[in-house]
Amino acid sequence: MRSLLFYFLCLGQTFLFAQAGNHEEWGHYYDPQEVFCGSYDCYQILGLGPDENTLTWDHYKTRDIIKAYRALSREWHPDKNKSEEAKEKFVHIAKAYEVLSDSERRSDYDNLRGRPEEYVMKYGANVLWKYAPKSNFVAVLLLVLVLFSALMWYLQLQHWQTIADALVKAAVENLGPKNGGSTESIDIRRRAEEEWQATDNAFAGVLNDIVPEKDKSSKKGKGRGKGRGNKQQQVQENLIKNEQLRPIIVRLVNEIDDFGGGYRKPVWPHDLVIVRFCLFPYNFG
Repeated sequence: MRSLLFYFLCLGQTFLFAQAGNHEEWGHYYDPQEVFCGSYDCYQILGLGPDENTLTWDHYKTRDIIKAYRALSREWHPDKNKSEEAKEKFVHIAKAYEVLSDSERRSDYDNLRGRPEEYVMKYGANVLWKYAPKSNFVAVLLLVLVLFSALMWYLQLQHWQTIADALVKAAVENLGPKNGGSTESIDIRRRAEEEWQATDNAFAGVLNDIVPEKDKSSKKGKGRGKGRGNKQQQVQENLIKNEQLRPIIVRLVNEIDDFGGGYRKPVWPHDLVIVRFCLFPYNFG
């Protein structure tokens, strides 16, 4: 895991180097938070190279740093140098001197050289993971309210639909109170039968198309066969009747907007959360 983190840090460092500019003579340093000299090497900004043998900068004394700073500041001070790059270079030179002239900061700078993992642990590396531009708060809030309104509308409708389906089932199957029916399902069943009987699709007419005439005009059987035939015919008649009543029952149930106990159809636009949110100050007042 640590090696993987180091790999991405190196990639980030390479990206920062590429964005740093054309000051190749200033070297490179991993400093995404710009605690020190940014992506440049503070020593090399002041023209101080590493020791040829140890490749370190420990041999420089404070007087060497001051001397290098004074020489470069005279050359690149904007009051004396009118070139376009003078101001930028002088800012970097002053920053490098500020870091290296402070013994504590210089020690920290030297210790973190080539140790990006330790740098990240101490100062962070949010430059590698840039935050997206700030979103419009009002637009985000409206979007959340719209989505939440749609969700609450759907849930409210599903609660109502659950009771409606149970009521349709009980009325179609003509269930009594002991079998899952209710006074409301019984009343809907009665109203549906009255409406169905008043239509042109009278039950007797429908039955003539389904039950063969010869079966109806056959002689009545005796004993057990007679009872079985009548029972099967009654069951078939009930099934036909129930299917004829179903669309009427469904329509009657759909006309009920509120079953009580919170099981009601959502009302447009009153039940939209976004509308409730906007009207809350007025209702509260």
